[in-house]
Amino acid sequence: MNAGRKIQENKISSCLIVKSVDIKRVAVNVWILLFVISYLTINAPVVNARTALQDAQVQGVNASWSNIAAAMSERQLMPIERALFDRLDEVLQTVMGMSANGVGLGLSDANSVDAALQQVAGEEVTSFGSSLTDSSYSQMNTIVSRFAQLRGGAGGLTVASSGSNSNIPGLMSMRGGSAGADGLVSGGRLGSFFNVAIATGEVDGTDKENAYDYDTYGAMLGVDYRITPSLVLGIAAGYSDLDSSFQHEAVVAGGGVTADGYSLSLYSTFYRGAFYIDGIVSYGSNDYEMNRRVFVPLGAGSAATQADWDLTANAITESDQHVLGLGVGYEINLGATSLSPYLRLNYMESQIDGYQETGAGAFEFIVDRYEVDSLVAVAGVSATHVVNTRFGAVIPQARIAWAHEHQNDTDTLHYRYVWEAVPSGGSPWVFPIESEEPDRDYFVFGLGASGVFTRGAQLFVDYQTVVGRRRISEHVITGGVRLEF
Repeated sequence: MNAGRKIQENKISSCLIVKSVDIKRVAVNVWILLFVISYLTINAPVVNARTALQDAQVQGVNASWSNIAAAMSERQLMPIERALFDRLDEVLQTVMGMSANGVGLGLSDANSVDAALQQVAGEEVTSFGSSLTDSSYSQMNTIVSRFAQLRGGAGGLTVASSGSNSNIPGLMSMRGGSAGADGLVSGGRLGSFFNVAIATGEVDGTDKENAYDYDTYGAMLGVDYRITPSLVLGIAAGYSDLDSSFQHEAVVAGGGVTADGYSLSLYSTFYRGAFYIDGIVSYGSNDYEMNRRVFVPLGAGSAATQADWDLTANAITESDQHVLGLGVGYEINLGATSLSPYLRLNYMESQIDGYQETGAGAFEFIVDRYEVDSLVAVAGVSATHVVNTRFGAVIPQARIAWAHEHQNDTDTLHYRYVWEAVPSGGSPWVFPIESEEPDRDYFVFGLGASGVFTRGAQLFVDYQTVVGRRRISEHVITGGVRLEF
């Protein structure tokens, strides 16, 4: 009897042991399954409209979180390092869809989650390159317009500074008349010009770059000297002020870039008969200030603190650029009207210094130094016509040009978190971000008018716009005065 009871008890004990082992095995398998599911949720492509930038951000956030977690096992984290770990943890919990349990950012809508991912990305840094290229070529265009006046503008009249012995049928009747005995051209070798330009534009957003509006104000002062009747050398100093603002969208909380630019240019033009050639060599520098807002409105049930998700990062950096321009053309005189077909080649090389953000706590970035190169070929034609008046001459002008970008390819920029703790032997995660592919072909249209007075004085106004760019619309108004001595 006792033997039978012992056998029964042993069977029950064995059964319990087996069940205990099975329960542990099931628990381990469930844990592994949950880990695999969470890993796939973070790293696998999703079915919603998440962009490549946002997908890369998920991968980078996961890698940075893992680095800090490994470093945490080796040493005690600084408070700012721990803050970054907590913020990244909230992002990952949100991406894994755990917000319903009151963790993460409390966001369950896919679009809101993707917007939160982009809030912790650094796509704003690509705006430096676009503004730099446009600003450099804008300063060059001011000198290009000066060349036309030095060569005589419509059919040979020097309507700006450095006037010489040029004639044009539409203005010859003014000699000794309303223009005075010296005519519109007084024969001075030394000339000067002063231009003021205002530009306004809008850049549409893409999956890689944010949309923004911008306004630019520029001024240039130049002095040139006519060495021979057909050769002129000059020097010009320019200043530009850029103010751009990122457009508020679901994925962009605001911010912008301001820049002060300075340039010094040497220029020359040579012409023989109707043929001419001119060149520009310029050096410039820009001082930038950028602010980038990080803002995610927390959802219901989130344990996160809103103040941790409403921050503004600030950065200061600078750039240097070298610009070269070469142009050739031919003047076709049709009486009071002149046509000038031309070809130009413009090259720009620039380096933007790396920088470190401040003011955004855990979300501050270190951005590496990068370069921007551009080579633009231009083919166009300009037309001018002289209209005599009692007080002088009015010269309306129109131009159209086709431009092709040869070199300004997509650039890959790199940035990383300032406060990412790294374990022994490890390295911080570096986020790559690509700039948008530039427009290869577009057209430039311009309209203007000059008022020519005695002694070579001239006032002018000009309007220019660009057509054919996918993302950029721009309008530039330039006015100024030209004098000779």
